[in-house]
Amino acid sequence: MTSPRRGILVVVLAPLLALSCATPPPTVELTMGVEREGARVQISGTTDLADGAILAYELRHEDLAYDPETPRDMLFLEGLTTVSDGGFEAEVNLSSFEPGEIEVWVSFQMRFINSDRMQPGSIVRQFGARGELLEGANVSAHDDDSKRVELSQTIHW
Repeated sequence: MTSPRRGILVVVLAPLLALSCATPPPTVELTMGVEREGARVQISGTTDLADGAILAYELRHEDLAYDPETPRDMLFLEGLTTVSDGGFEAEVNLSSFEPGEIEVWVSFQMRFINSDRMQPGSIVRQFGARGELLEGANVSAHDDDSKRVELSQTIHW
């Protein structure tokens, strides 16, 4: 004979067990370092993202928004790099850039404006098609209902 109390206990504990087993919100650890040697800039960092995750990077000259006369490739460069073994790196050449302050920006995001590359399916499932599942202090929300993790550092060229 089953005790009625045992049935009640299971009903009460089941929701608590489900809450304690809930998956924590997806967060991303991301660090970045920038080194310049002559016209070469090395961007590197660490992350807890899975191998194959894609990071975007940009180098933006301080005059980018104010100088319509200068060719864009003298004020702006962009690219993508892939996470491998908990790290990432990219090397760019600034020899075509005008002298001045350069913002180096790195981002983990789900969509890439000037590329047809896409995050691997496992990354999309983990963070959402627009990064909407991302949580944490380093996450920024944007007007298109997307979220991303981004870092920047300024160098002098």
